Amino acid sequence: MDKAKPPFDEADDADLLARMQRDPEAIDEVLEELKPLLAADGIDIHDLPNVDPDELHAAMTRAIERHQLEAHTPVGDARTLTVDTIRDISEALYQQQPAQAESMLRSLPLEPTAILPSNTYVTGLTLETLDSIYTNTKLRTALGIVRLPELSDATRAAAQDIQTFAMQGRAFHSRDKMVTTHNTREVGRAAVYLFAATAEAIADHSKLQYPTVVDQLLESNPNASA
Repeated sequence: MDKAKPPFDEADDADLLARMQRDPEAIDEVLEELKPLLAADGIDIHDLPNVDPDELHAAMTRAIERHQLEAHTPVGDARTLTVDTIRDISEALYQQQPAQAESMLRSLPLEPTAILPSNTYVTGLTLETLDSIYTNTKLRTALGIVRLPELSDATRAAAQDIQTFAMQGRAFHSRDKMVTTHNTREVGRAAVYLFAATAEAIADHSKLQYPTVVDQLLESNPNASA
């Protein structure tokens, strides 16, 4: 009888390292998932005993990084749906409707569907966009005062970490570190709250309508229309 998979409510199976740490028995499953990426590096997962350990470690690191990038970066219709979802959640926050925003955040599945992007997609694209915003020198003055709404201590701490990394252009590539410190859902929630507050600060400074600023920020992300 197969061992039942535990219900990891905060699990994000796109994070392969976390998956292996949670469930060592998942290693074979993860290797199979990485098989095409490892093969591109000349690694045959069915011949691992004959692979140099250092070479295998390096190849695994590259494969996981590529897998993580693909898992957090929606393309085509999935990207359009993700952008629309970020826009809707941030608009609800701007209109001071946190219950509606939280409902939308909770509805995000672990795997994308035809009508909803995954939590991973929303988090990844939001972090990418925050990196592009906070490293844009033209926005430096507008970002002088970004006021987060009333948040739990956990969400505020995650948002502050995201903002610190975004100022260095490293929020997207610091996902794993932040998930370890906080958790997957908290990082996703904090990212969208920070994006909404950041867009509001820019709108106030530029005297533009909030929806206009949100659209400009999402479209100015170099990967937003990929």
